Amino acid sequence: MDRKLPILSTLAFILGMLYILATILSIYLWISQTPLPSQFLHYFIPRDVSAIIILAPIGLVLLSSLYYALRKDEIKSVACLLIGGGIGAAAMIIQTLVVLARIVDAVIVGEKLSAEEIAVGLLRADSSLGWAALLLFIAGVFLYKKLKEYA
Repeated sequence: MDRKLPILSTLAFILGMLYILATILSIYLWISQTPLPSQFLHYFIPRDVSAIIILAPIGLVLLSSLYYALRKDEIKSVACLLIGGGIGAAAMIIQTLVVLARIVDAVIVGEKLSAEEIAVGLLRADSSLGWAALLLFIAGVFLYKKLKEYA
């Protein structure tokens, strides 16, 4: 197979750890309702259950890519890249559409919309990490095509 798979699986592992870290922080903030020490964390870590439900599976699937790469199971490793990257990219697209819908709603109703509200929507973990997940998904598609050539 390709020598890029271990590198991409390692990158997927790092991204998966970031997703899991965001999930753990989101669970903590949701349960404790404590104020955040940093303004960046306020933007990046959401305090809702829906974020927990979407971030945890993405992180676990991306972590699995390295596990299967180390076990020399290339098909499952590439599948984890495709599934984790695809769900991460889909979560990013959905969050971006939510922000766009909020902007359109504010324009239609005539409300004032601050840049902070837009930034909070675009800097959330599911949106920010989704860009890296999209790159892993694209790389996974190329690796899948190479797997099909070898089959």
